Amino acid sequence: MYRHQDIFEDYKNFLETLASTGSSKLFTNGGKEYASILMSVLLDYTNSIARIFSYGFRPNLVLAPKYKEALERFLTTPHKELRVMVESDIAVKDEPIRMLQEAYQNGNKLVSLKLITSEDKEEIINQLGGGHRNFAIFDNNKYRMEYDPEDFKAFGSFNDTGICTRLTTLFDNAFDRATSLLPQIPIST
Repeated sequence: MYRHQDIFEDYKNFLETLASTGSSKLFTNGGKEYASILMSVLLDYTNSIARIFSYGFRPNLVLAPKYKEALERFLTTPHKELRVMVESDIAVKDEPIRMLQEAYQNGNKLVSLKLITSEDKEEIINQLGGGHRNFAIFDNNKYRMEYDPEDFKAFGSFNDTGICTRLTTLFDNAFDRATSLLPQIPIST
């Protein structure tokens, strides 16, 4: 009998094969467990920089075991930069953002967290065909585009510099104008 855990392990192996071979194959995923596995593989195969644009970097996905473990590894690996840009500061007291704050306060100045302007949010919505979208770019060739954030439905690739260039331009332009949320957020327990 095929267990649920076996399906997740097969999916992780599939993604790691795509990542390790630099495949340009388009992949899809949906559901929190699959999104967590995908984000963990993307973070693990990132050499220098990850850019994440999300509603609030909230615990419902970030604290899923695979994602959280990969994020912790990423934050403690020297020379890896993490830029997170959020639409809302609704989750600033939640554990995922506290993880970023603690990494920053412990000397990792390659971690940044910013709140997007309403104008740049509208620009991203318009450029990506309308509707709410979350996305992440890893190095200059890997991405995940969430077209249905509520159900974590997404597509992406481990080797598509064209889409990554477009997403990086959108992200970096907005990020430059966004308001920093680090180090102002006090860590409270």
